[in-house]
Amino acid sequence: MGGRQVNDTEWRELREAFEREVRDWRARLETPPSAWDATTLSGFVSSVAHTAYHMGAIRQLVPAAAGPPAKD
Repeated sequence: MGGRQVNDTEWRELREAFEREVRDWRARLETPPSAWDATTLSGFVSSVAHTAYHMGAIRQLVPAAAGPPAKD
């Protein structure tokens, strides 16, 4: 798998951007569903599925990202 390498500053910035997105997404959950129109509801459901896909991909990558096990 190819990937982009980032330095410590870039990694921190990516994590902070992700955290902002998560906070925004969670804040939208606090809007009463009665205020949502069909487009908003559709977008929300799509974002849940999209997020689940990526979280699953990350979960599969975690063991690979750890590298080979240490040898005693």
